[in-house]
Amino acid sequence: SMDGQLLSSVRHWSVVNRGTSVVTAVHIMEIGGLHLIRKIIHEHVQKPDVMKLTCEMLSNFCSACCNNHSTKLATASKFVNDGMVPSLQYILEEQADPEVLAHVVDVIFFIVQLSEKGRRELRQNNGATALQQAIFICEGHADLQRALRKVLQLL
Repeated sequence: SMDGQLLSSVRHWSVVNRGTSVVTAVHIMEIGGLHLIRKIIHEHVQKPDVMKLTCEMLSNFCSACCNNHSTKLATASKFVNDGMVPSLQYILEEQADPEVLAHVVDVIFFIVQLSEKGRRELRQNNGATALQQAIFICEGHADLQRALRKVLQLL
């Protein structure tokens, strides 16, 4: 099935990326990987298994460049310029799976910490409301709620 194929390619990417260097992460993004990821998000946002892998991969991109500040800044601005902020917010609004949300909040935190433009975009598109809803939905997941509040404070 199409979904099966999609899942296995996302899974492959995620595995490849888990041990990855910055180079691979940047390469995947440069060859239009983020556009593909956005397409996957918009078509499959309701599927926790697909979202889990997709968001985990994005989160891996962020941690792949965590040792180098200029790479971090470049990655955050690439995320913002490639339209990832509304896509990530869309997941926040549509997903209730705590594992999915844990990865999403990592990526959003990464972006808002490093990009004024990303922060502004989230703020202007009612990102605060989406975060508050997610906090409410995640009742009983204290770490996740704390992470969501941390992002909320930065807006």
